Amino acid sequence: MQSAGYCHRLSWDLRQAIHSLEQALELLQRTSGSVVELSLAYNALGVCQYNGCDFARATESLSMALKLAQGMGDDSRVSLTASNLGALNLIVGKLDEAIRHCLFAIEVGRAAIGAQPT
Repeated sequence: MQSAGYCHRLSWDLRQAIHSLEQALELLQRTSGSVVELSLAYNALGVCQYNGCDFARATESLSMALKLAQGMGDDSRVSLTASNLGALNLIVGKLDEAIRHCLFAIEVGRAAIGAQPT
């Protein structure tokens, strides 16, 4: 179902993408799905919700994805999800939050590849 969600999003059928991703999350939560899969699904759901202008729910989904990614120590996923939160906050006009998330994404991303801080 998660794959179906991605396919629907790529064809801009956001309603069906969101439905598929919500079903995938429900199944993952019921079956003790892996944290990696949960983080991916929440991130994808948040992006679909953001693209559909459901900003409050997108914030919730992306925040959950970020929390899960941080908990598993996946810096690449943390950076990606934080940048999605930054973009979302920019769209809704929360510039301080957008900057905070984007700078965090850059910091974590640079650390993930072993780059020196600027």
